[in-house]
Amino acid sequence: MNQFLDFNGRMGYTFRPNEAHYYQVAYEDIRTLPQPKSDHVHGETCTRQIYDRCIYSTLERVMLNSSGCVVPFLPSQAEICTSQPGINTTFWIAWNRVTNQLNDCNVPCEVLSVSLSGKNMKTRSDGLGQITLYFQPRVMRSEEHHLYTVLSLLAEIGGYVGLLLGYSLLHAASSISSFLETKIKIMEQQLVQ
Repeated sequence: MNQFLDFNGRMGYTFRPNEAHYYQVAYEDIRTLPQPKSDHVHGETCTRQIYDRCIYSTLERVMLNSSGCVVPFLPSQAEICTSQPGINTTFWIAWNRVTNQLNDCNVPCEVLSVSLSGKNMKTRSDGLGQITLYFQPRVMRSEEHHLYTVLSLLAEIGGYVGLLLGYSLLHAASSISSFLETKIKIMEQQLVQ
C-alpha cells in the first residue's frame, strides 16, 4: 500500500495485489448549534438543510447556466452533456465546486465523521488483495447544548449584583458605625477632661 496526495492535498491509499490491509473504523456523530456569523454576513455558521441537496442544486444551476447540460453523475433530470466543450465545462464546474470550495452551501450542523486507524498490512502469496475493516461497537456522539438561556443568564447576573450590593451596603454600614464609635469616644474623652 502506498500513501499519496493528489494535487488538491487530499489523502488517499493505493492497494496492490498480494496485500492484506486491516483497519479500525471509528465513527463520531457531531451535532452543533447554528450560531449567527460574526463577520457581519447574514446567515448562520451551519445549516440543518440537507447538504447534498444544496450542493447538487447549486451544481445543476451553475452547469445549466454555463453550458445547458450537466455531468452524468449529478442526480438531475436535466440533459447530460455530449459535446466536448460542454463536457469540459461541466467537469471543471463539478471539480471546482463539489466539495464547497466556493462556499455555495453552509456546512451541515449534523455530521457523521468516519476515520480509519490502526492500519496494518501483510503480504499475501496467493496474488489476491484483501481489506478487513473492524468496526467499533459504539458511536461517539458530540452534541452542543446551550448552557444558559437569556432568562437564566439575567437571573445569574442579578444574583451577583444583589450579592455585591448587599455586601457594599453592609460594608458601608460597618464603616459608618466605626466612624460614629470613634467620634463618640473622642467626645467622651473631651467631656471627662
